[in-house]
Amino acid sequence: MICCPGEKLTVPEDFGQSEKKAFDYIEEFGWKEGVLVFKDADLKTFCTRMERCYDVHINVVGKNLEDWEINGRFKHEPLEDVLKSLAFSQNVSYKINDGEVTIYLGNRND
Repeated sequence: MICCPGEKLTVPEDFGQSEKKAFDYIEEFGWKEGVLVFKDADLKTFCTRMERCYDVHINVVGKNLEDWEINGRFKHEPLEDVLKSLAFSQNVSYKINDGEVTIYLGNRND
């Protein structure tokens, strides 16, 4: 299967039926240029991208709701600003301490 510019090939772990689909370069690779893009991202995707981009470790405290759809585009934004946006849009709180970020889901009681 041949992919054209703007397309990607997704291959399942069991090497079953592969799928060709369109993708947005900035959404996929923008983090290398300081652009962080979230499009209907779940919590796991959000945390993975944040850890990679900001070189932090993220701990999540509380029950994860599976229906998260995080959206946003951040260009060279400080970690604190991205987390403030998350806190506002998802009604969570957070704490930053020496390269460790804790995200508290639901009400934070400390």
